[in-house]
Amino acid sequence: MSRDPVGTPDPAHPPGRRARPGGPRPRAEPGEVVYGVIVSAATIGAVGLHVHSNARLGAIWAFVVLTYWLAHVYVHLVAHPLRGVRVRVLRRVRTALRDELGVLVGALPGLAILLVVALLGGEPATTASVTLFVTIGLLFGLGTFAALRVGASLVYALGEGLLASTLGVLMVVAKALLH
Repeated sequence: MSRDPVGTPDPAHPPGRRARPGGPRPRAEPGEVVYGVIVSAATIGAVGLHVHSNARLGAIWAFVVLTYWLAHVYVHLVAHPLRGVRVRVLRRVRTALRDELGVLVGALPGLAILLVVALLGGEPATTASVTLFVTIGLLFGLGTFAALRVGASLVYALGEGLLASTLGVLMVVAKALLH
């Protein structure tokens, strides 16, 4: 069983998930990446209809994504209390910042779409639409990959992909309701 930075066993994470000094860095977990994809796309989808520039959309995207990432970091810190073990708070914060990077990794496709559409001269509303439709495909791929990663059959994995992509469809519906 792995241990968090303060030495408390953490049954929610498989062995090797937490980085040890000098050891390998943790990988972004699919759930964290999916969360980042959803936060990023939902932000662009909701705000893209109400701003007049992609620069403003990008600034709002950065604020929201960083706020959600920091919230994940804080939850990580709260979820791993000291329990009598003395560890410097900076070490705990550094570990939490690193372990929650999957949220930021998942948000990057939304930023990439925003940049490409902006460079092509598209308006924020176009950015929002493109982001949401690409997100549907991305969520399908991530859901399928996550299921295959744990040994699911291809049929089951494709079902997981469809389930994950419905989150993107719900964001499209939300965008339509906002418009």
